[in-house]
Amino acid sequence: MANLNDQGDLYDFDVPDLTVPPGTYQAVVMECSLEEGSKAPYVKIHFVIKGGECDGEPLWHNATLSSNAFARRRTKQTFEAILGTAMTGQVNIQKLVQGLPGNFCRIMVTTEEYEGLPQARVGRVLPPAMGDADRLFEAQAKAEGQPLPETKASLDDIMSSLSSDGKPADSPI
Repeated sequence: MANLNDQGDLYDFDVPDLTVPPGTYQAVVMECSLEEGSKAPYVKIHFVIKGGECDGEPLWHNATLSSNAFARRRTKQTFEAILGTAMTGQVNIQKLVQGLPGNFCRIMVTTEEYEGLPQARVGRVLPPAMGDADRLFEAQAKAEGQPLPETKASLDDIMSSLSSDGKPADSPI
């Protein structure tokens, strides 16, 4: 029989119900990926909380790319909050996904029940609390020796990749 820890076969089940209690937290986007869902594609966003008692805690959020108008509005608000700018027209989603990591925002954490247990989830994504939050957290992370993800593209890069008709400039269509 394998030992589970230095105390023999003892295992400590005395853990909090939620690692991240409900509230609003400063966070950084660590990585994103474009995924195929059963009903529509979505962008899977990996956040890490920066600062406070939950510093370093990871949370994930799925932003659907559904044709449903309500879902599109919510997804647009998520991307605008992360990028810190308004978005209009058509956007190259691949470049958008590449440009999200490294950006700071705030996340509103709520609780939902999953398989009978409470679970923390990202209920909403908001812009950073102050205009220079990116520089503040970047300086703090560098001072603490924590790596930050590299931002792949800015919104200007994404928008400039589109032609005047809203299609990718390098698209053969």
